[in-house]
Amino acid sequence: MKSAHFQTPEPRGTGRRVATIFSAVAVLTGMGFAVQQQVGWRVNEQAQAGEQPVVVTLQESPPAEVLRELDVLGRETQTGQLMVKALPHLLKELQKGGLSFSAVSQSWSTIQSLEGYLQPEDVERVLNQLAQEHPEVVTLETLGETHEGRPILAAVLQRGRGENRPTVLFNSMHHAREVMTTEVAISIVEEIVTGAESDPEIANWLENYRIVVVPQVNPDGNARVHSGRRFWRKNAYERRGSVVGVDLNRNYPTLWGACNGSSGSTSSDTYRGPQPASEPETKALMNTVARFRPVFDISYHSYSELIIFPYGCRGERNTARDVFESVAEDINAGVVNDRGRTGQYAIGTAPELLYNADGGDLDWQWDEYGVLAYTLEVNSSTQGFQPDYTLWRDLTTENQMGGWKALLRRLSRSAIRAEIDLGTEESIDAITYTVDVISPSGKSAPFALNGDGSVKHFKLRSESGLLFHIVEPGRHRVNFWRNGEPMNSAEVRVGESLTDLGSVAVTRP
Repeated sequence: MKSAHFQTPEPRGTGRRVATIFSAVAVLTGMGFAVQQQVGWRVNEQAQAGEQPVVVTLQESPPAEVLRELDVLGRETQTGQLMVKALPHLLKELQKGGLSFSAVSQSWSTIQSLEGYLQPEDVERVLNQLAQEHPEVVTLETLGETHEGRPILAAVLQRGRGENRPTVLFNSMHHAREVMTTEVAISIVEEIVTGAESDPEIANWLENYRIVVVPQVNPDGNARVHSGRRFWRKNAYERRGSVVGVDLNRNYPTLWGACNGSSGSTSSDTYRGPQPASEPETKALMNTVARFRPVFDISYHSYSELIIFPYGCRGERNTARDVFESVAEDINAGVVNDRGRTGQYAIGTAPELLYNADGGDLDWQWDEYGVLAYTLEVNSSTQGFQPDYTLWRDLTTENQMGGWKALLRRLSRSAIRAEIDLGTEESIDAITYTVDVISPSGKSAPFALNGDGSVKHFKLRSESGLLFHIVEPGRHRVNFWRNGEPMNSAEVRVGESLTDLGSVAVTRP
């Protein structure tokens, strides 16, 4: 993909703004980072006698090619500074390179019990039980199998089997150590099945939408965490008979290895894998997206209290940013942070809020299927990856409830829906569409562009020809295409609620 360079906007958060944490690489190089080639940056380098990893807060960020080799834990919630884990002798080398940092004394960085957190076999047991107790709304599906033979499971929630309904996807635990994320996903399933009969809003969602929940994308990695590798992040990919692991959220094809947002070293916690989509877990989620073509996705991670949207590489322009931010603000208004306040998550792209992150699932979902995809980093830096289960499990899942419910409510607001007549033999992908936004003066501009500047084409959302497109209120034109040839168009004025065009035939103008 060709990069479209632009001036990075300031990331947003309702009620506060967060300054971009990256300093210019050129300035840092002038401070001495040019010595990086002589320094062992690898976080997994063998410890010297008596050494134990320590957690520090970086006072400024090193260049991306250095940062990618460190174990970046997250972002300090109050200051916006990055927190990393490294061996003391490596930190001394970083200091020689011009980097300053301060030690972190936090309870979560010490070994605590994981008792209560769901392991892979627990997830399978809970989902099976929910499917057996609520067969009218829960279908349990196996999306794939891991390197170690564990199933990657999904709960598909809907009442009836109608296909022409929009899908919302929730997935958790790309990264093994982020144990709270599985709890959030399971709580979504539990809340929906519990309210299926008693809550009119949830009942309406089940009748009209499809909700797909994947509680553990990475069950192999989670098993390693529970077996003693508390900070393990990757999956269980083996090389030469040893588990080295791949960072699954650096393994997707879009922008894979494009911007120093991942590593080619197997010892790195951000090792991107031998090739794009090399991992069974990555393929399983990609196949799920290709099958259901969701309108929205939330990928739950921890920690730092962030809402992140595409793109993961600095300089890649997201021309649909206004819509991404609008939906993110809706989520933010519903999410409660660890201090009990709404609207306090920071909003922006990964480079604005954290660092470059290439090969992520958000970018691929948006590029390939037009999914408005988000990462939610749950819990603050005070709680870290593995908060005390007894104190924080129920509170965190309750705090997240307003966010995912806001996303489902957004489906009934400003959006365009239509059922496209595909004909008797037409493939679902023979028909695509583009969207123009029409200004009050009558000028039109594309809703979104590709990285090379061409107009972005969107795919239909179901085999039955569902078109479902989130927009901001105003005038829009939907332009239909068949096999790359322009066809008819439909102009529509969208208000605050869903606009349904009904059945639409695609014909020559």
